[in-house]
Amino acid sequence: MALVFAVSLAGAVHADNSLDPATAMASACSSCHSAHSVSSDAEGPGSLAALTANEIEQALLAFRSGERVGTLMNRLARGYSDDEITAMARVLTKQ
Repeated sequence: MALVFAVSLAGAVHADNSLDPATAMASACSSCHSAHSVSSDAEGPGSLAALTANEIEQALLAFRSGERVGTLMNRLARGYSDDEITAMARVLTKQ
């Protein structure tokens, strides 16, 4: 019985790892940037729905460089490479 559970659990873990890296990274964005977020011109996180991939990419690069000030985004953006930022921006515009 334990072996059956372990095998089924391994299959579930494998299914979770089937997301491509950009989709997995971008999925964290929706916790703050949902469709119900405040507008992008207001203080706080805005919805990413109306932004193009280029706009998202430029915003992330600006946060990463310190050109754009933030409380959390500037720290998060520093963890991503140029290629990861580009890939995440493309994923976010498809959601």
